[in-house]
Amino acid sequence: MENEKIEFVQVPLKTFEYKMESIVLRTLRKYERIRAVEKKSEETLLTKSKAAKTLGVCYNTLSNMIDKGLIKTTLDHKKILQSSIDEYYKNNR
Repeated sequence: MENEKIEFVQVPLKTFEYKMESIVLRTLRKYERIRAVEKKSEETLLTKSKAAKTLGVCYNTLSNMIDKGLIKTTLDHKKILQSSIDEYYKNNR
């Protein structure tokens, strides 16, 4: 490593700007994906029975709401996202 030489090359300013912009945008997109995953992991999850009580409906009604796509669940359909309940209230109350 001591004997390595660093060579500098001249590139047009536009090329340099384009490459730097590309690097910055890739880094930002990567950060946004990481942040989205972190935010989802911070999300409050409720059981179906607790979510039904929160909404003031019975368990079967909640199941129907889930089937209609009104309430979002986790991929295994066992937990309800609190944000989904909040969104439902915002749009339907």
